[in-house]
Amino acid sequence: MSATFSEKKLELEYYDLWKQHFLKNFKAATIETFIPGKEEVHVGFDLGFSAQKSKFKFTADDFFEWIKERVQNPSHKESILLFAYFYQYKLVEEVAKLSRIKDKHLLGYLAKNCNFKEEQPAYRAKLDIKPKPYDKGKKIRPYGQHEALVRLSKVPNASVAYCTPKFIKSDGYPSRKHIDDLCLTKVDISSKIPNDGKTHHLYFSDKLGTLRYWCSDPIKASRLNMEYSREDLMTPKDLFLLLKFNFLSIENSDLNFESIEINQSDFQRERFMQYFNALPSCTRLMVVNI
Repeated sequence: MSATFSEKKLELEYYDLWKQHFLKNFKAATIETFIPGKEEVHVGFDLGFSAQKSKFKFTADDFFEWIKERVQNPSHKESILLFAYFYQYKLVEEVAKLSRIKDKHLLGYLAKNCNFKEEQPAYRAKLDIKPKPYDKGKKIRPYGQHEALVRLSKVPNASVAYCTPKFIKSDGYPSRKHIDDLCLTKVDISSKIPNDGKTHHLYFSDKLGTLRYWCSDPIKASRLNMEYSREDLMTPKDLFLLLKFNFLSIENSDLNFESIEINQSDFQRERFMQYFNALPSCTRLMVVNI
């Protein structure tokens, strides 16, 4: 894959446009971004919104003090709300003709049940299902990138999606970039795909993603709306619960979000940083001054 056309390059090309997009949606005077640390032991996320641009992030210590005060003092008049989003970039490749795909069960289903045309192109984004090694190959993560996304989708008001371009490598980047060059495919519990050793994709009927399916036994995928409202935002307490839930679910995949409670011991800096740094690196916590 060319360095000029990669998931990381796509991320960098559209970072500022995403920031402008959130500013417009929330009509906020300012918007800041908390970027979790680079701990990727437990989750396989490898990309995010320009972690290199330090001017867009607060320190972890600043964030710890800010959220601790607001969770411990719920009577504090809240003027800053939070929007948590988990977007994983994926590049899209063209299948010259749908009829060329090797999985005949998948081919037949897409053609007969999903209105894909066998003799027309289709497009797909490869999903990372298999858990990856870390610690110089000595250890294996407990689950893969896709399952990590599905787990996070259980959290109320967390926006979880794959972010794919409406163009492929042979097209090159648009000369004038716009946020509508990208499409978001919502991840939820119905998106779960088994770790059966097979290769799995998110299939699109065209570059615009008019029709899209998770392909194991194909399940229809949904577009995620790029417009947000204040009702989609999290309170500091919601966010704190999300951090703890994500950390604890590493060891307990059946953990119920509603069972999570905040204890006094959670406000120890060392423990909070464990929660914070276990977030995937693609996570961004937008702090919106409203």
